[in-house]
Amino acid sequence: MNHKDYLLWIINHISPTDNQIHSPDSLSSNDWLNIFNIALEEGLAVYLYYCLRQLFSEIIIPEQINQKFVKASQNLIAKNTVIFHEMEKVLRTLNDNDIPVIVLKGAYLSTVIYPHNGLRPMGDIDLLVHKRDLKKVRTILLDMDYQQKIQLDIEMECERSRHLRPFINDKSVKIEIHWTITEKPDQLNELARNKYWDRAQSIRISNNDVYVFSAEYLIAYLCYHSYYCHFFKLGLKSFCDIAETLRHFQHEIDFNKLFSYSFELNSNRIVYTTLCVVSDLFGLRLPGNPMSKFKPEGFNQDRVDSVKGWILGEFDEVPSCDRNIANVWNNSKTGIGMLVYVSKRIFLSKLELSTKYNVPVNSVKIYIFHLVRIKDLFFQYSRSLFRVILNNTEMKKSIKTINKKSELEDWLSI
Repeated sequence: MNHKDYLLWIINHISPTDNQIHSPDSLSSNDWLNIFNIALEEGLAVYLYYCLRQLFSEIIIPEQINQKFVKASQNLIAKNTVIFHEMEKVLRTLNDNDIPVIVLKGAYLSTVIYPHNGLRPMGDIDLLVHKRDLKKVRTILLDMDYQQKIQLDIEMECERSRHLRPFINDKSVKIEIHWTITEKPDQLNELARNKYWDRAQSIRISNNDVYVFSAEYLIAYLCYHSYYCHFFKLGLKSFCDIAETLRHFQHEIDFNKLFSYSFELNSNRIVYTTLCVVSDLFGLRLPGNPMSKFKPEGFNQDRVDSVKGWILGEFDEVPSCDRNIANVWNNSKTGIGMLVYVSKRIFLSKLELSTKYNVPVNSVKIYIFHLVRIKDLFFQYSRSLFRVILNNTEMKKSIKTINKKSELEDWLSI
C-alpha cells in the first residue's frame, strides 16, 4: 500500500459503505503503523479509532499500535477538556457584557456534529463578533490574562485580516476573534456581513447561550474555508467535517438556501465542487440528487479529480515550483511576452513597492527599492529560472502541475 492507499483506507473506515469495508485482520504491523501515523497527521487518528471500534465487534490491532491510538485519544480528550473549560469562561464573560457571539468551526463541530467532543482536534477557539464589539472584546480578553504578541489599532487589524491577531493564555489556549468570515476583509460590505447574524440560530454550548450558523450556512462556510485558507490543503479533516455535517443534517438541508448562501459568499463554484469532492471521497449519496440544478458553467469531473489528487497527495512527488516561474515559462514561447511579464514582476509601481517594503510612497528612497527588488527576486528564483532555461524535464512536469492548479484556482474564483 502506498500513501494514497492508506488515505483511502482511512476514509473508507470513517465513512464506510457496504462495498468499501475491508476487514483489518489482513493488515501487517507496518500497515497499522503507517495508518496510525497518517491518520494522526491528518487529525483523524482518534476519530478513526472510534469508528473502527463501532464497525467491528472485535478488532485485532497490534498492541503497540493500539497503545498509540489509546494515548492519542487520552491526549486529545485532555487537551479539548482544557479548551472547552477556557471557552466556557470566555463565553460567560462575553454574555455578561451583552456581546453576541457566533461559535465557528471546531467548537461547534466537536460539540454538535461529532458523537462527542473528544473526537475532533481543536487548534484554537474561533469566535465571530460584530465589528463594533472588537475593541470591547479585546479589552475583556486582555483582562482575562490572554496576551497578543502584537497589538495594533482595531481598524488596522481589520484592514489586515478577517480576525484580530490571536490571543493566547498561560494554558496555551488560543482564541481568534473574527469580525468577518471571508478571506479578503473587504470582500463583503456591512450589509452582507450582517446577514451572518440573520443566518444564525441560538443553541447552548459549554453552558452558555451562543449563536451558530444554520446547517445550510455552516456547510457553505466550511466549503469556502477549505478552499480559501489553503487551497484544499487543510487535509482530510476539513473534508471529514463537511461529510459529517452533511450526514448529521441530511434530512434537514434546504439546497436552495445552501446555494443561495454560496452566492452571498461569492463562492458558488467552490461550494459545488467541494460538495462533489466530499460525495466522491466519502461515498455520500444525497437523496434525489439535489445539487444537479446548481451545477456551475464549466464544471466537469476533471475538476473534482484534480482536487481529490491534491487531497490524496498525488502531486506531492512533483518538484515544487512557484507560479511566477510557471508564468515565465508560459510566456517564454514569445521572447517579447516573457520580457513584458518579467519587467512587470521586477518594476513594481510605487504603491506596490511601498506596500511590500514598508516605505512611504512619496519618499525619494522608494526608487532604491527597485534594486532591492531585483536582488530579492534573484535569490528567490534564479535557480528555478536556470532550470527553465535549460528545459529541465522535472521543471516542465512541475510547471504543468502548477498550470493545472492555476487554471482550477482561476475557475473557482470567478
